[in-house]
Amino acid sequence: MSEPPESKTTPTVGTRSDAATAPGRRAEESRGRILVAATDGGAAMAEKLRGAGYAVVVLDSAAAARESMESRSHEVAILDDRLRDVETLANELRTEWPDTVVLETVTLGPLDAPGMAAVSCAVEAGKLRRDSRHLRDERRERLEKDRLIGRDARMRSVLERARELAVTDAPTVLLRGESGTGKRRLARAIHVDSRRRERPLLYLACQSLTESRLGNEIFGYEKGAFPGATSRRRGILERAEGGTVVLDEIGDASPGFRPRFLAFLEKRTFRRVGGTADIAADLRIVATTSRDLGDDLSGAAILIPPLRDRRDDIAPLAAAFLEEIGRDLRKRIVSIDADAMAALEAYSWPGNVRELRNVVERGILRATSDRLCLEHWPREIRDGRTTAPSSERPPDSMPLVLPAGGVDFEEVEKELVKQALARTGGNQTRAATLLGMNRDQIRYRIEKFRLRDPATGE
Repeated sequence: MSEPPESKTTPTVGTRSDAATAPGRRAEESRGRILVAATDGGAAMAEKLRGAGYAVVVLDSAAAARESMESRSHEVAILDDRLRDVETLANELRTEWPDTVVLETVTLGPLDAPGMAAVSCAVEAGKLRRDSRHLRDERRERLEKDRLIGRDARMRSVLERARELAVTDAPTVLLRGESGTGKRRLARAIHVDSRRRERPLLYLACQSLTESRLGNEIFGYEKGAFPGATSRRRGILERAEGGTVVLDEIGDASPGFRPRFLAFLEKRTFRRVGGTADIAADLRIVATTSRDLGDDLSGAAILIPPLRDRRDDIAPLAAAFLEEIGRDLRKRIVSIDADAMAALEAYSWPGNVRELRNVVERGILRATSDRLCLEHWPREIRDGRTTAPSSERPPDSMPLVLPAGGVDFEEVEKELVKQALARTGGNQTRAATLLGMNRDQIRYRIEKFRLRDPATGE
């Protein structure tokens, strides 16, 4: 990512090159990477750590430490308890970089023999966390890619198109489909199959963010850009340099945000909020939506069919979930019996693949033997009841007709959400399923329309 050079004030304690390790030892061969954020005394601490074979970066502010973490991870972060905003920084590191072990000097004490032993243990713990996450990620990627291999011809066509786009490095990909069809999982598969697989894959849910918050998260902001902006913050476009950004439910983003985002897609440059420098971005954007965006978003588009239209995939999906969830819950379930599987295949799945996974998970939790039976499914699946999709409505069902004078779409949307909440007794998950949404989407609309919960009146 490139931008015009800016004049910078050299900090009291500057950033040291990662190559500055013990004599004769290259950074990549070091015992581990350590970030030291200290007001003073950091240089002496760093020299001692380098002498022990660690690669060390020394910074003198919370903002600089945060920016360093965004560019490259460290096994350990040592924070001076006298540093301004140290508690906020410590909480952010533990939340956003859970692989990194955070040590505070007030707890660590001097770097004598016990102190150095504590650092060594922390570095090993950081490596173990990182390796464990990599193993979990690899297993999840393998399972997700397995679940994306469908028997249905339409789904096979979708997967083939996704592989083509991954290899050709299409800069913008739009994934359309009902809520729960697996758009996010397909976005991950596109990233994993591309040349960008070793670079970051970052997600941002657009549906619950205001226009200004969305701009801050995507483009970042400069210090002083607005009240509370006490330091520069890089947005998701900068943090994902060379990789992939997945924007979930871009169709629900504030309409006022779209022109700025479409301008970025066209030029592939942007400015931080409050900034004047144009920044070039080398990354892929994968946007997902359950809405029809028309021509608003240029790029290659893939339409993922709903689960009810690819019933041949229900049995292999259920089997994959049975294996995955059973392993996670440490509960061995061998199979789903014929009657139970027939009920799954007969149901029309308004919540799509996500709903199927939830049903299998609940079945596993209820099971007392090594086989799932009809009794383990919810009543609506046992009885064959479901909300019929438009393609399966009876012939005498009245189609929706747009009045000649038009409608207030927000009022229609508000009324549908109110009815769904009333019908489900305020259960947001079930109401979202009735409307073909996920829970975040319906929560956003409840807040947007200031709706009361029919069960509580609040």
